[in-house]
Amino acid sequence: MTGADGVAAIGGPAGAFEGGLVVVQDDVDEGSTGARQNFKLVDWREISRALELKGANAP
Repeated sequence: MTGADGVAAIGGPAGAFEGGLVVVQDDVDEGSTGARQNFKLVDWREISRALELKGANAP
């Protein structure tokens, strides 16, 4: 991901994302030759783990 055009977060269950969901609009799809954009869906638990957060929705 090179830059974000938008970010949204849901702090509760969202389908398969039981701990919450963060959605980021990527400005350029990696590996593409054009200016294609896409969305990255990240489980909040992965972010919480990476940042070593404690508390609500932390694994």
